[in-house]
Amino acid sequence: MSLWKRLWDTSDVIEQSVDAVIRTGDALVYTEEEKADFKARVLDWMLKWQQVTAGQNLTRRLLALSITFIWLLESLVALILCVWSAFEPYNQSFANAAEITFSAASKMGLPVGVILTFYFAPNKISEAIARYHMARSPSGLSKDS
Repeated sequence: MSLWKRLWDTSDVIEQSVDAVIRTGDALVYTEEEKADFKARVLDWMLKWQQVTAGQNLTRRLLALSITFIWLLESLVALILCVWSAFEPYNQSFANAAEITFSAASKMGLPVGVILTFYFAPNKISEAIARYHMARSPSGLSKDS
């Protein structure tokens, strides 16, 4: 009996238990205020990310353009081989080469899209955030003005 008395007799244990129950209940409910706070933190993070990575714009542009050029060249070669194989119906090697090149170009479509999004998204995100802040300000002017 003394063990139970020692465990539950102090007010610290009771306070800690009540706090744990309250925190658990609070964690189960995602309020509108918490949602708005989360959105504000995400917007702040995006703005800071934009400022920190501003020096990488030239590298992003170079990567995006070079990979897009390779993809477009591969697609163009596949198109040329397809047309060429149509005029040479007895030569199966052109048709096989066209099929392989087209397959490689189609597999590269998603990565090229991701890379182009990575390059163009930061600019568009900052524009969207600026428009969002303009719409939310009562006078229609930005906070910097």
